Amino acid sequence: MAKLTEQDILNWDGPEEDYMNSDQLAFFRELLVKMQEELIENANTTTGHLQEHESAPDPADRATQEEEYALELRTRDRERKLLSKVQATIRSIDEGDYGFCADTGEPIGLKRLLARPTATLSVEAQERRERMKKQPKLDMVFMQSSLTQHMKRLSSFKLQMVHGSCLVARSKQVKIILKLSNEN
Repeated sequence: MAKLTEQDILNWDGPEEDYMNSDQLAFFRELLVKMQEELIENANTTTGHLQEHESAPDPADRATQEEEYALELRTRDRERKLLSKVQATIRSIDEGDYGFCADTGEPIGLKRLLARPTATLSVEAQERRERMKKQPKLDMVFMQSSLTQHMKRLSSFKLQMVHGSCLVARSKQVKIILKLSNEN
């Protein structure tokens, strides 16, 4: 088959068995390699730019220049992190894992991969992870109010240990393990 275009990927409506076929994998591999090359080129440009550094005589100009360099370095740091994701994604293509959710094994979807080629989770799995990230805080608030309300019943519990982010309390009948959150 001929080399796929972005429009071909968007319009694809084939059977599930053809999802992430060799043509689609080649398309995404090429897209990711281009991203990788662009990120490396940006890093090289920044390195060259910072080596050309001439100190401005005026303190205000020097402060402006240093702020511009700091902004450029923050941008490159984000790009460095993205570069490692791109390289990991290229490896997943080579290993045959690309395009499938790391949590569920379900297809991530071509449109999502076009929008975010380094995606490792389906939209549903990503949303579930985001909800779970917020959930421990809500659970702890509920548990704290429940513990306060039922302190008399819980007075028979003895604190057994605090290990890492878990609190273990035990009575003769029940063992409670609370995962503590560092989030505010």
